[in-house]
Amino acid sequence: NAQLALPAARLPELRLALGRIPELAQVQLNLGVQVPAQNRPYHRLVVRQKPQVLTDGLPAPLDWNKAGRPLPAAAWHAELASLPAHAVVLDCRNGYESALGSFAQAEPLGTDIFSKSWDTLRTRLASTPRDAPIYTFCTGGIRCVKVNAWLEAEMGFSNTARLHDGIHGYMRFVEAEAARYACSPADLSHWRGANFVFYQGSPRMLGDDAEEAAGGQPPGEAEARGDGAGE
Repeated sequence: NAQLALPAARLPELRLALGRIPELAQVQLNLGVQVPAQNRPYHRLVVRQKPQVLTDGLPAPLDWNKAGRPLPAAAWHAELASLPAHAVVLDCRNGYESALGSFAQAEPLGTDIFSKSWDTLRTRLASTPRDAPIYTFCTGGIRCVKVNAWLEAEMGFSNTARLHDGIHGYMRFVEAEAARYACSPADLSHWRGANFVFYQGSPRMLGDDAEEAAGGQPPGEAEARGDGAGE
């Protein structure tokens, strides 16, 4: 798991280089926003070996192969438009992220670090039928994989789904659809507000390729939180 910034013109070169490394040949690039070259998203290179891709505080590993349906952005968009009354849409990010923006149908977990999610989920979903539709999302798609795997393994939920490629992917989808139909992305989107990003820069609004949005980074370095900086 990594985040990387490079000149846009060299993206094909990066894809070729990854393809030559057997362990990375199948890596899927979840592209973020393109910014002017002078607005460097990262000021240093950090390579760190960690016991987990995302620190979760759990005593045993989760089975990522049992993490619900991965919904591409188009399918997520369609299903949010016709949710059954007993469906639950969970924002798996931290409270400071959700405060800047979220899906109109979602409720935030409101945690300050990811490892606190499990107690919150136990309380929130204690009386929810185990076959109820549970939809989860996060910035890039990693946290919701872990949340769904935990919901299925620990709480017995059998109908979970998650937004593949996270908010980044959904924003790309909506902006492409808006360009296709010559309308505003905000008019099509279920997303409201700004998307918090874990790099140097302001949260991103729909249709905002390089403009600054309201809000800012939380106190301290995002990478030190160990809960979402790797998405």
